[in-house]
Amino acid sequence: MRKASRESSVAQESFHDHRTEPQRFSFYSQSGAAALALDPAAAASSPQPQAIKPITGSWFEFQHHSTVEGVDWNPACDRFTAAQWDAKIKEIADAGLEYLVLMTTALYYRAFYDTKIFPKWQLACADPLEAVLSAADNTMSSFLSEPDSMATGPATPPSQTPSPRRRDSNPSKRLPTSYGHHPSFYGWYWPDEAEINPYYTPEFIHYVNDLSHEARQLKPQAQIMIAPYGTRIVTPDDKYVRQLDTLDVDIVGLPG
Repeated sequence: MRKASRESSVAQESFHDHRTEPQRFSFYSQSGAAALALDPAAAASSPQPQAIKPITGSWFEFQHHSTVEGVDWNPACDRFTAAQWDAKIKEIADAGLEYLVLMTTALYYRAFYDTKIFPKWQLACADPLEAVLSAADNTMSSFLSEPDSMATGPATPPSQTPSPRRRDSNPSKRLPTSYGHHPSFYGWYWPDEAEINPYYTPEFIHYVNDLSHEARQLKPQAQIMIAPYGTRIVTPDDKYVRQLDTLDVDIVGLPG
């Protein structure tokens, strides 16, 4: 099972030749000025550090679920045009990112695309999902959350959240029907995460497998990702491993 780590920003540094050919330098002072001298023998004998793995993916959203936290950027995202979303995705791709995980396709009883489940968000961009996927088609891969995601507010355990599925036999069908032609539609993200304390609950396992069963029929080649909380307090024993084996997912993110 592959694993992904949750990161919301990208840190990049500029390295020169020593990034791929590490060498050890000795420093000394001469005539009051610092000088740098290469010590080839020391460089040859010193352990070679492993290359730093870059961050290649990020979470992404049209509106932040916490209006208090998002007060500085939610209004700006309201006004983004399709051209601005296109520029933003290109900016993200230019920073070296390859994957986007769209945290929510519906928020606070409104959806970011046309669906029978909820009314649509009134944004400057009529179809932000189309704009983002179109921009990402040649450069990035995207995971889309299904309509349950934070639909009624910040994520709560799925066993406590009334599901839109009760009002629509298959709400996820609209996403691959409308957007499945995009090469950037790489996979699904199941957003109503539960805490692993110290194991997954039966309700969460049922929730994940129920969604995955539907998704594999709608878009069989799509990867499926979850990122549950509580990995810092999980009990990593045989019971936990058996639970992982029962989850119908391809990627388990480890947020901490």
